[in-house]
Amino acid sequence: MSRVIAKFCCLAFIVFLSPAAGFAERLGVCGIEGLRGACESKYLQSFRVAAKVIDDALVTCGQMNAMFPGECTDDEWVGDLAQDIGNGLKRNSEVVKIEFKSERENPGFFFLDGQVRIAKTGTNHGDVIYVNSDMAEANKMEITEAIAVLSHELGHHFGVTDHQKLDKFGASIKEYVTKFQISASELLPGASGVDQVADLSVFNLWNLINGLPYAPVDGSTTVFLWDGFDYIDLTTGLMPKLCESGWKVTSFSMRAVTLAGVGDQTLVVKSPLSYVCMPVTTGAGHMHADMNAYGSLPTKKIGDHVIIDADRINWDIKKCTEDTDLGCRP
Repeated sequence: MSRVIAKFCCLAFIVFLSPAAGFAERLGVCGIEGLRGACESKYLQSFRVAAKVIDDALVTCGQMNAMFPGECTDDEWVGDLAQDIGNGLKRNSEVVKIEFKSERENPGFFFLDGQVRIAKTGTNHGDVIYVNSDMAEANKMEITEAIAVLSHELGHHFGVTDHQKLDKFGASIKEYVTKFQISASELLPGASGVDQVADLSVFNLWNLINGLPYAPVDGSTTVFLWDGFDYIDLTTGLMPKLCESGWKVTSFSMRAVTLAGVGDQTLVVKSPLSYVCMPVTTGAGHMHADMNAYGSLPTKKIGDHVIIDADRINWDIKKCTEDTDLGCRP
């Protein structure tokens, strides 16, 4: 099933410029270098994922609340601030800048308002957000928790100084994003230890609101996999596969995901998809709700460990009516 989408639609779809299919971006360096000493932990890399998700998290929270009050938060101030920050990031194509710093090695750097904080930043747009690496490690920060922290700090860039209000703001954004997160885990093929579990996180921040096909919010889905060494952004390799030549994917959504090992060297991601293709020049686009995605993620050895070979990832897209494996979801 595909639906026609007019290009002059009031929704400002986001266009992603992606590398060639088969490439996936590693957010760390450990899986490339294979040196434990050069690695950032999962809890630090969670902030790198959060920095990629945060703009869609904020702008969609604001849009959801504007169209359906209470859908993101019961606090109108939270919804308004989320939309202001999210729109500001989108409008300026601003990348959220984060740096890790140790409070233990820099005593007092994170001491604010009588306590050591998880992060700090300035009051200007684009200021670096410094993350307390000691606290992030000790608290085993996951992605949604990192999103809450970055939401708080971005509030300072928009003139809010009250830490308690921003703590509540961050908690509301975390709760909202968690509703649209789906996950899956699987032992990496070829792995020999329990630490070699792959964790997939999908943030469906482009949603068909209440099932209405012509009212999606203005973010997009992102797909990240932790392979025991690094988070890998799988979105970059998937998006170029969705539309034919002369068309561009604007937003997409995964309605469910599974992970499974195939043989002793490959992990497979399976998911039904919804997405929008728009012509590169002018004209009407199409929303597809009848496709299934299969991501083939080969593994390779790094010393005694197994990681995903990010340069050999491949995606296969099938019409659900022709797919006897996943078929069509009701």
